[in-house]
Order: sequence, then structure tokens, then C-alpha cells
Amino acid sequence: MALPAVALPLAPAALCGRKLVMLRHGLAALVFGTVGLIAVWRSHGLAASTADGANLYSMHGWFGFSVCMLALAQSASALGVFGSGVASNAYRAAALQPHWAIGRSLLVFWAGAIVSGVTEKSDIVELLEA
Repeated sequence: MALPAVALPLAPAALCGRKLVMLRHGLAALVFGTVGLIAVWRSHGLAASTADGANLYSMHGWFGFSVCMLALAQSASALGVFGSGVASNAYRAAALQPHWAIGRSLLVFWAGAIVSGVTEKSDIVELLEA
């Protein structure tokens, strides 16, 4: 998330507006992501099944963990490609479309992880009530 903050002083004047937008988006993503991970950690940590590691045996748990790892990998690669200044302009231009596609895919994967968790929780509640 430090990518826009690093790139801002190095950007030409024409790109500063875009860099400020990216900085705002990056900071918002950092705040919302941190709050979301804290909420997930607390809700899963307070579950009765946490002591025996049952959260690791669910599809929702692995799906969410995989999405988190993919998001971290995308952030690290974006920092390396777009924020470091090492990559050439041609390489950055070539990497931009896959970066956007992976970001959009991650949004869908996050939604899938959330839906699988809600579905799993409602199935467990129904089993306990029966």
C-alpha cells in the first residue's frame, strides 16, 4: 500500500493527479483490509471450534486464506513493478492489464470467500438447531 506514496514524488506533473487517486485508494484499501482482517480474526477466534483447529478444515477457511495470500502477492508484485522504479516503462505498461485483471478477480474471490462463510455458518446453525 506504500506504492503510491513512494511513486508520488517521482512522478511528472501530469501524473500527479492519478498518483493522488491511487494513494487515496491504497490508503482506503489498507484501512478496510486491516479492519476486515481484524474482524475475521476475532470472529473465527471466538468460535468454539477454534481450539481444535476446525477452522482449518473448512472450505471457507482455505478459500479465505488463499485469497489473502494472493492479495499479498499482488500487492508485493505491484510494489516491485510499479513502485520500485526498477522496471522499464514498457514492462510497466505490459504488466498493467494483468495487474488490473488480477485485482478484479480478487474482488470476486473475496466475495466467494464471504458467501462460502455465510453458507457454511447457516448450514452449521441448521444442524445445531435440528
